[in-house]
Amino acid sequence: MSTSLGRVLQRLPIILHSGVLVLAIFGPWYFPSVVAALFFVTNMGFVFSQVRMAYGMIRCYWAIRTHWKTDWWAYYIQGLQSAPVAALETRYSPLTLPQIIIVPSYKETMSTLRQTLAILASHPLAPHTYKVCLAMEQREEGARRKGQQLAEEFAARFLDITVTIHPGDIPDEVPGKGSNTRWAARWMAEREMMGQLDHSQTDGTPASGNVEAVMTIMDADTAFAADYFLAVAVRYLLTPPETRCHMMFVPPILFDRNQADVPAVTRVTDIMWSTAGISGIYPGSTIRIPTSAYSISMALAIKVGFWDAGPQAIGEDMHMFLKSLFDTKGHLHVETIYSPASQCNVVGSKSAIQSGHIASFFSDCNARWQQAVRHMWGSLDTGYVANRFISKEFGVSASREIEHRLARVEMRQRIIDVAAEDSLVERKGSRSGSNEDAAGSKRQGPSVDFTRRVIVPPKWLRDNNGSPTFTSDDDEISTPASSASSSTRGRPAVARDSSISSHYSYSSADEDLVDQRKTTTTTSSSSRLLANKHHTSSHAHTYPRSSSSSASTSASIASPQNIKVFPFVVVGARMYEAHIMLAHLFILLNALIVIPKLTIQLDAQLASQSLAWGRAAIDKSGAIGAGAVAGAGFFSTLTAWSTTNGILPQTISICNKLGAIGALSTVVTFLFHDLYHREAGKRWTSAKTATRLSHRVTPSTSSAHGKDSNELEAGLLSRSGGAGLSDSQPPFDQFDLGIPPAPHSVRRIPWCFLDYLAVPGGLVFGVAPLLYAQVCHLWTDRLAYKVSAKPQAGPAK
Repeated sequence: MSTSLGRVLQRLPIILHSGVLVLAIFGPWYFPSVVAALFFVTNMGFVFSQVRMAYGMIRCYWAIRTHWKTDWWAYYIQGLQSAPVAALETRYSPLTLPQIIIVPSYKETMSTLRQTLAILASHPLAPHTYKVCLAMEQREEGARRKGQQLAEEFAARFLDITVTIHPGDIPDEVPGKGSNTRWAARWMAEREMMGQLDHSQTDGTPASGNVEAVMTIMDADTAFAADYFLAVAVRYLLTPPETRCHMMFVPPILFDRNQADVPAVTRVTDIMWSTAGISGIYPGSTIRIPTSAYSISMALAIKVGFWDAGPQAIGEDMHMFLKSLFDTKGHLHVETIYSPASQCNVVGSKSAIQSGHIASFFSDCNARWQQAVRHMWGSLDTGYVANRFISKEFGVSASREIEHRLARVEMRQRIIDVAAEDSLVERKGSRSGSNEDAAGSKRQGPSVDFTRRVIVPPKWLRDNNGSPTFTSDDDEISTPASSASSSTRGRPAVARDSSISSHYSYSSADEDLVDQRKTTTTTSSSSRLLANKHHTSSHAHTYPRSSSSSASTSASIASPQNIKVFPFVVVGARMYEAHIMLAHLFILLNALIVIPKLTIQLDAQLASQSLAWGRAAIDKSGAIGAGAVAGAGFFSTLTAWSTTNGILPQTISICNKLGAIGALSTVVTFLFHDLYHREAGKRWTSAKTATRLSHRVTPSTSSAHGKDSNELEAGLLSRSGGAGLSDSQPPFDQFDLGIPPAPHSVRRIPWCFLDYLAVPGGLVFGVAPLLYAQVCHLWTDRLAYKVSAKPQAGPAK
């Protein structure tokens, strides 16, 4: 994208606002028809958004009731009977599909993170499919120690738990959730692709053709129920592979943790924020933009080059959606999962809370203001969309594809270097008899179980180098002379970013790109590195190189050639609605309705005072009175158009009447939000007690029914044999949601309706931060990132 064009479009919203302000002041005299049309379109857009919000909340209320009562295992079994044949060509089932869960964290309390992990760990499939990544920031003091402590606490409760440390000095990155997520997602994707090669076909590509996994991004205080991940897995696996590569999953959000502890204006602002997001994700909606928490297929994340980390991506959820929409040429497939993502309202500082109600009120409001500014800073996405439209950048360009693959080669080498460093440090510690001392300064994390193994290099490497094997044991690592150069030689020291939790083989099939760009990349041709103590392996694997494409890429993700136009029309309307419409409405209402009424009242008051002065004995000639009367008409002269019967006053009158539809829709929205809130709470009390799997579920182990999982999955994937499985029960309790988050707040109908008296304050928290952020965009696109406080989490069960 053009940098100069981007700088202009960065200021596009405030330029449009300024134009509307000038038009609202002078337009009624010179361009009344234009002003009338603008006023009508803006008002109707607002009314339409209110109606859509009500419709979305009604659909959400009924959908959540249906969702948590759905037997997702039976849904999966039945879906196999009608699923496309291509969808059945996978080695995964809901019991085994990798769920990569990324939890970005910056200065979050241990209690918050511990509760979030405890909730995830309570899910029935957590030990079997959840691969959790604690994405910490290097700029947070003690982040590594905090992450490692949590990883050690929960290591036995997940299939895998990893800690990544996002460097704080990467060029062109800005601090925030987006840049942290980008680093963690790239790390986890490369690890997953290395691991899935273990189950590759003879040509070196994964058995399903694409690397299959789902990535979930969530805030540190977000709480998911277990049925969210189960529903995601089921929907993903019943979808054809060509669609899986373009899939996202979006849940509604719900502020149900600490509403009773924050001011009504904060509660209402967050309700309006959540309902605005819910209004666009109903089934059938062309555009479904995620809010805070969402899932994405790993193939799609790889295709688009993961998350952006620049200033425009400060609102990483919407930005990733927009990027994916453009990179798939409008073929992005988004599914709504009506399992609410529970979140906290932000709170003020502890000192203010302890100082009394007044100090606490203003501190809470300030915290909500800071959060609103972060949200509204995402209006930079309007310029991003305009830039890609003007540049006609639909799809992933060849230059971006090369950059993506080079970045993946670099990240894979980092993983290998870190694992090699772990192995060397561990071996050194075992020789000295003090593993703790050896790991004290250079290595922080679980110890590596370093066992002897024989590693067979890829066939293409054996053909080129003639090297038979690489052998490693506790005492030495021997490599062929032809590849004697160290993988870390000539490279800067790499920080310890993560504890490696599975074994790897590095396929350097992407090196051809490095050669094309004349970029020197040191490769470890067939390094077989050991896992940590939670996931060790004792067998060797052979990885022949694919003759067609890299086995480590997203394989056969076909890019659609045709551009779907309608999604881009809708996304343009949504950008206007989210980042421009409210400001325009605020300007037009004040300039065309509020100010004219005030001036008429002011002139009437001045006129009455002038008449009184004219009768005074100070000047019996009445000169003072006449002058005052003339002055009294000055203000009304400026807005005299409002007293005529022209097109603009008539348009305003019509819009005022139609506004009643919007007001009624808002009432319906708030009513169904509170019903939705109540229903979301009921699902926890109705959920069954957890029934845990008694053993590990993998494609090579037995199921709870005593059958081999390979046999079970073979039966599930067979149309002829699948008919008899309709009554099969899963080896876990599919209705177990896990432990609920704490604290938990309820909205008691009808008393909770009193909160909506604070709606004007909620509108202020919507419009004022928006205008503030867009004015700031005149001179900067970088936000001074501040983290709002969260409430004290309840005890982790």
